[in-house]
Amino acid sequence: MIVDRKRIEKALPSYRIGQQLGSGQFGLVMAGRHRRMRRPVTIKVMEAEGPEGLTLDFADEARIQAGFDHPHVVRIFEYVEAEGLCLLVMELLDGGALTRRRDRLDTLQACAVGLAVAAALEHAHDQGVLHQGRAKVTFRAD
Repeated sequence: MIVDRKRIEKALPSYRIGQQLGSGQFGLVMAGRHRRMRRPVTIKVMEAEGPEGLTLDFADEARIQAGFDHPHVVRIFEYVEAEGLCLLVMELLDGGALTRRRDRLDTLQACAVGLAVAAALEHAHDQGVLHQGRAKVTFRAD
């Protein structure tokens, strides 16, 4: 996915857009910082229109995840649709993606991550949400 930084900046004028942190199936992830609050954030950038002109609705996912209150679920601060983009502003966590660190985890650390993810999934299930795989709900494992 190639996204013009100017589109992101125009859609999120309250944020300073930083470097790209990663990319995935639905878009890319940028670092950012709220200009007035000076809070570091992660910005998930997704095209509103998917492959073959399919219109994607990320607003429900954002609303559901924003309603979670759990130490292992990433907090959502804002959701914006503008400039043909869907932008999910969320808390920035130290350490990067778990997929980049999994080869360095020892057995105890891997078990701790598994338990944290299971607790987050249990919380989602208690709220009536079923995690359906990739890019449906983002979970914290710290």
